[in-house]
Amino acid sequence: MDRILFSTDYPYQYRPGGEARRFVEGLELDAAHKAKFAHANWERLTAGRLLA
Repeated sequence: MDRILFSTDYPYQYRPGGEARRFVEGLELDAAHKAKFAHANWERLTAGRLLA
């Protein structure tokens, strides 16, 4: 789980209604693994870097 990132094509494929959030919340993973998948792996990967 440490090498997987979740992504959407926002704003190009933005869909109102929270579909992406429901997808992540519906995964059969514990909270720690959901956090890694949803944002923590990206935060770790880009830690200390200024992204423009």
